[in-house]
Amino acid sequence: LFLMLLIKMGLKIPLPDVLFILVSLLPLIFIPLDLFLMKIREKNPSLAINSYFVYIVSEILILAFVINFIGGIAWIGLTFYLFYIITSFWVFPRSQAFFVTVWIIFVSLIFIWGTYAKIFPYLDLFSIEKRGVGNFPFVFASAVVSLTILGFLAYSSDSFSRLLEKAMEE
Repeated sequence: LFLMLLIKMGLKIPLPDVLFILVSLLPLIFIPLDLFLMKIREKNPSLAINSYFVYIVSEILILAFVINFIGGIAWIGLTFYLFYIITSFWVFPRSQAFFVTVWIIFVSLIFIWGTYAKIFPYLDLFSIEKRGVGNFPFVFASAVVSLTILGFLAYSSDSFSRLLEKAMEE
């Protein structure tokens, strides 16, 4: 939220207020779920995984609206789904991970078609003319997204490597 506020006020990028509401929903939903998961994780791991699965599926829908509001379907917004796909294959059984992947594809296609059909509003933060290396807000936003994705991939790779090392020791 702080980064969004910085982008909106500091870089004068016209982020809609509804975007702040949507992004605020994510921690408001996740914090109670996290407390619930911490309580039941040991007693009922299956319920914990299924509860987290329902949360992820819901969060993907909220994220789709966020991506749409930032013009992500025509920019790099769809790459945010990489986090969910990679994490799903780490956390969930294969069938649920595949469902998350198919859900992401389905939701993305609905938003792409809905935007094309003018059913969903579309805000293009960076028009074609503003997408260049000479436009600091575009370069900054692109760098933040790209570096975040690279950081997450590095973290995921390290976690996977540690899991393999642990499994080989056992």
